[in-house]
Amino acid sequence: MPSTSIWTNWHETVSQPVLRFEVLSNADEARSTIAGYKVTNARIQRLIGEAAEKGVSIRAVGGGWSYTRVAATDGIMLATERLNYRFALQPVDLQQPYAPGRLPVLLQCGISIADVNRYLAKRNQAVPTSGASNGQTIAGALSTGTHGGAIQFGAIPEYVVAIHLATAPDGRTVWLERASHPVLRDEVIEALGAEPRRDDALFNAALVSFGCFGIILGVVIEPAGSYFLHGSRAVYKLSDAHWNAIQALDYAAAELPLAKGRTPYHLELLCNVLDNDRSLVTALYQEAQRPQAGPVKADGSINKGDAALDVIGALAGAFKGSAAAFAKVLSRAYAPYENIAGTPPEFFSDTSTRGRSAATAVGVPVGRAREVFEIACGSLRDHQAPALVSMRFVKPTKATLGFTMHQPVTAITELDGAFSTSTRAAQQTLWKRVREAGIPHSFHWGKLNDLNAQNLRLAYGEQRVSDWIAARRRLIRPELRRVFSNPFAESLGVAD
Repeated sequence: MPSTSIWTNWHETVSQPVLRFEVLSNADEARSTIAGYKVTNARIQRLIGEAAEKGVSIRAVGGGWSYTRVAATDGIMLATERLNYRFALQPVDLQQPYAPGRLPVLLQCGISIADVNRYLAKRNQAVPTSGASNGQTIAGALSTGTHGGAIQFGAIPEYVVAIHLATAPDGRTVWLERASHPVLRDEVIEALGAEPRRDDALFNAALVSFGCFGIILGVVIEPAGSYFLHGSRAVYKLSDAHWNAIQALDYAAAELPLAKGRTPYHLELLCNVLDNDRSLVTALYQEAQRPQAGPVKADGSINKGDAALDVIGALAGAFKGSAAAFAKVLSRAYAPYENIAGTPPEFFSDTSTRGRSAATAVGVPVGRAREVFEIACGSLRDHQAPALVSMRFVKPTKATLGFTMHQPVTAITELDGAFSTSTRAAQQTLWKRVREAGIPHSFHWGKLNDLNAQNLRLAYGEQRVSDWIAARRRLIRPELRRVFSNPFAESLGVAD
């Protein structure tokens, strides 16, 4: 069957021939209505039916930020970025009481995290965490387990409490919640054209399912009340005392910027290996009121909350030269700052990773953090790659195949750089050495990795993978499992 178009992801690491690329939109893009939401959902179901009739797979793609082929198929791809409805839920809609400032909201699948931030700010609310750059759609960020650096909270899946799925071309859609945490009343779910299913195992498997559990139509999130982040970024020579304190979760002993005996809300370590092992520590503390501090200001194209990858993307396209010279340019761009404060969207703004880049992220138990950080630095040094090593920390996820799964805190080591042979070699060396050292590990689904059927089970364990497959089989009819698969899932041995 001939392909009619080529889809390329945002970072230009995937080029996929596609039978059909369908850009979805709501009938009334200016006003969120339940009637319009249902009309769009019915159209998505018709497209699922078309895929089934043609014997091809169907996938939704949001911002296209994933570096892997997780969203790609040669069948039908649905662009969801214009599906940005949002609905305020009221106490009468809910099965349990919520504080007035913590009422959940229903978000259509294609709304960007940046738009979610703006919407919640008008309600005096905020997302508990997000990635550093917020161009991803809520469904895409959820489905790949996107994380920030919220030590005391976790990744994006931890605030999603309901998932609305199209799993078949006809009949009602499926509304998933945990049995242990019901959210919407049945009559509200039925008014959305959905059938409620409350099952902890099914919900946890669907949280990070990269399109294999059907097309996500919408999600319900539990926001936090509005808050401020107060922080500094300082140059450190990471010592035994620092690492011992971080790995023991004894942040008072780590003497972090602005600590005063407190645990940061967000923590990031960064090492510019090719610039004298220059390490920067970013520590942000949560405050209910705006503290006495300077404002968050962007320095040109770079924001104070940007992760290393955003800085690399901002510079990689323009800079030509040696890896060492590139590292020095990055040092000037990714600079220390002192005593600034702002809302989460002010720190983590609507930026985009510019320039062709290569990123990987490995999750490990926090007790192995130093070991993996040093392996990553050694890999980068060995290959003299134009890249940086960074580490963030999050509470473990409940998602069955969520990569931030390690207890008691997951340490996420990222080796991100300009797309080059040396950067890719450094990343591959990191994966190989972590595996050879026998360190429990997992990989970010949306970033470069070497997962196959064997490595998936080595990383996540046979039980987790089996539980995820069993949940998928309970949710998706046998004749439709191929429709909600793709070559990526098939390569992992999870497509049936």
